[in-house]
Amino acid sequence: MRTKAWNSALNCHGTYTVFSRRLRRLKLLTRLRDFWAFAIPIILGAIAGSDAFGLPATYLTVLKIGLAVAAVIQLLFALWAVFSRWDDDLAYSSRAMRDSYEMEEAWRAIGESRVDDIALEFRMRTDQQKIIDSHESRRT
Repeated sequence: MRTKAWNSALNCHGTYTVFSRRLRRLKLLTRLRDFWAFAIPIILGAIAGSDAFGLPATYLTVLKIGLAVAAVIQLLFALWAVFSRWDDDLAYSSRAMRDSYEMEEAWRAIGESRVDDIALEFRMRTDQQKIIDSHESRRT
């Protein structure tokens, strides 16, 4: 049982690593998407206030081109986020990372014999691992 527990701990560590990388990538992508969501109103505000600022017509043209580019980028980011389900994957990756960490620690405790009843703890963790694994298999 201790050998199986160590193997499970190693498997959980690998799962933790995979989901932590995915979580970092998704956080970066959602931050970029959210940044562009603010870029459009800022450029619109600059265009609306161009008369008050006394900006030359050439700057106004540049702002309009910038607005068009920002709008296209925002649209592409939003579509990519929706179709790729970034927000769902972000939440799932966060939970999977936490579950993997907790299970790794539990398997290590069994492997190091830091539990009172190894057989009982092994059965409980095996059942818990099956539940976690079933969540992963439904996501793919």
